[in-house]
Amino acid sequence: MRRRSLAFDLLIGAAALAVLALLPLVFPSKALVDFMIRGSALALFATSLNFLVGYGGMVSFGHGMFFGLGAYSFALLMQRTGMPIPAAFALALAMCAALGLVVGAICVRLKEIYFAFLTLAFRLAAPPQSRMSRSSLRRGRSRRSSGRTAPARPRSSTLFPGRSGPIRVA
Repeated sequence: MRRRSLAFDLLIGAAALAVLALLPLVFPSKALVDFMIRGSALALFATSLNFLVGYGGMVSFGHGMFFGLGAYSFALLMQRTGMPIPAAFALALAMCAALGLVVGAICVRLKEIYFAFLTLAFRLAAPPQSRMSRSSLRRGRSRRSSGRTAPARPRSSTLFPGRSGPIRVA
């Protein structure tokens, strides 16, 4: 079987990027934009995991720790400090790089199952997402506030605006 050229792969990637960039202009829906943002984030996660496991041959159980740290630190920086998006992105990236440097300095000397177990240990040492107060994240509580929070809004589905609560399929 013949291998594709790099130019062909880049052309396919550019065409897919162009279609994804034009899609919100053709279908102006907030739900579609939200879906594309979430899909792009998960595609980036899958691509980075493919580089690590597929090309590098290293099985890492702690890979999601960096993904979660980046996502939560960016969200909290934007919500609690009100800093601009590029600054919050750069700071979240620096935080992930610093953690990656520490974990990588320890794990880089290990191979195969030992690498997998140590990355699992780092992942288990990280605080789980369930410990974060999700209600305070939704209501926008900050340290600068006087302890009062905005009234809790009913959760609505992003696919079906105006509909509260879980979507049941009969």
